Amino acid sequence: MAQAKLLLDTNIVIDYLNEREPYYEKARLLMIAGRVGEFDLWMSSSQITDLIYILSEGGAQSLIPLVLERLPPASAFHLQSSLASRAEAH
Repeated sequence: MAQAKLLLDTNIVIDYLNEREPYYEKARLLMIAGRVGEFDLWMSSSQITDLIYILSEGGAQSLIPLVLERLPPASAFHLQSSLASRAEAH
């Protein structure tokens, strides 16, 4: 049986990275489930750029390196470009 593929909402990743209550614990459990292989977690490439922009407080150049350090490794998510996912839908 194939694993469920979950497209993560950007807010879930922000809740997890910023330990934002009241959703942090649920976001953490979802990330752990993805890490151990219970689900395939997906994010689009545009979500990654959105995360960097949001977490760097509007693209502050001095904060971008810190944000990049906090993001989960690319291997934790299946990164899929918006164009590729659109092409698959057709």
